[in-house]
Amino acid sequence: MTLQTILVIVSVSQIIVCRVPGTAHIALMLLEEFRRLTTIRQGGAVVCVTAKNVPNTAEQLSLSIGMRRAGVCVPDVVKLTSGESSVVKSEFDIDVVYTWVNHEDPDWLELYRAVDSAYSTQNAHASVNNWARFQNRNEIVYSVWSVKRYAPWIRKIHVVTNCRLPAVLEQDNLVVKVTHEEVFPDSSVLPTFNSRAIESNLHRIPGVAERILYFNDDFFLCQTTLPMDFFPDSQTVAVFPSKHDIPYGKTTGLRPIDYGALNACELLIRDYDYKPAKKLHHSPYPLLKHNLEELEERYGDLFNATRSHKFRDNSDIPSATTLQAYYAVAVGRGILREIDSRYVDIGDPLFPLLIHPLSPLRRGKYQTLCLNEVTTPRIFARIRDRVVRRFLESTFSD
Repeated sequence: MTLQTILVIVSVSQIIVCRVPGTAHIALMLLEEFRRLTTIRQGGAVVCVTAKNVPNTAEQLSLSIGMRRAGVCVPDVVKLTSGESSVVKSEFDIDVVYTWVNHEDPDWLELYRAVDSAYSTQNAHASVNNWARFQNRNEIVYSVWSVKRYAPWIRKIHVVTNCRLPAVLEQDNLVVKVTHEEVFPDSSVLPTFNSRAIESNLHRIPGVAERILYFNDDFFLCQTTLPMDFFPDSQTVAVFPSKHDIPYGKTTGLRPIDYGALNACELLIRDYDYKPAKKLHHSPYPLLKHNLEELEERYGDLFNATRSHKFRDNSDIPSATTLQAYYAVAVGRGILREIDSRYVDIGDPLFPLLIHPLSPLRRGKYQTLCLNEVTTPRIFARIRDRVVRRFLESTFSD
């Protein structure tokens, strides 16, 4: 048996697992030097290490993590060939799923105008049918690039849409387009412009993996991630509560997202004696396909009611977000975890400062970003569009 040290380095751009001859002391010296150099050159590298004496012929090692930084952890088992480095891959299939719309797609626009002309917004929240909900700046292209850069262990990327994909994604072998007709059990409710209705069918995507990482098109990964950041094991999801309370006791003046959260929580309190405390972060949502199937089996009428609404309705249930996440916790398939997530509203007057090159976001503080737009900016809208595009290009360009 030869004494060796296993060094695991999670940097801004990749994950490296390598053998270092000698003792843990030597490996730790190398680690600190690596951290110093990468922090200077790349702005906030994340490094994890574990040291263990192992036979030099071993190909599978159980690594006991002795250090965890910035919410990143190393999988329990890493396959190695002696003397070589290896990129960490997931031990089980994980797919990314997007829901996406393009307001400039001519076919979509024709359908939208026909439905919009017959839809009354008199008693609806301003965000329900605001043009900002459908605005497309090709965010999905940069989001997909962020996934491929920072989550190379993803098996496939499904985009659920009734629009034509951007050309660069049509040519991407990792990306699969899924139409609404393929996933809605009753196509007579189509077309729909309600993201909650579309989300209620993610488990119906043909060939989708059991483990799903659900993205809105304005979600981005900003640091290297590992499968266990989202799925601690093959049958468990990570749940990311924010600092914001669920608005229990309020019945008026809420946004549709808040009514949805309350609807989900009422079901969980009534049927599982579990009361979620916090709203979820606007960050990728880990899902288990069979969780969604179980929820539809139990709440089929509510699923179908949500699917029938052309635009968001206060009675909708958020099956792929609040409901699935806290259902998983309630039945022992979910773990509450922290995540360094940044939410930026494009309509915020301070928006340019929030994405400034010297901002914490640009200096690598956060693991994920949501670049949201609740309502269309009233001031300097075109300038903001250019700023957003420039930011996306400089930060996530492939």
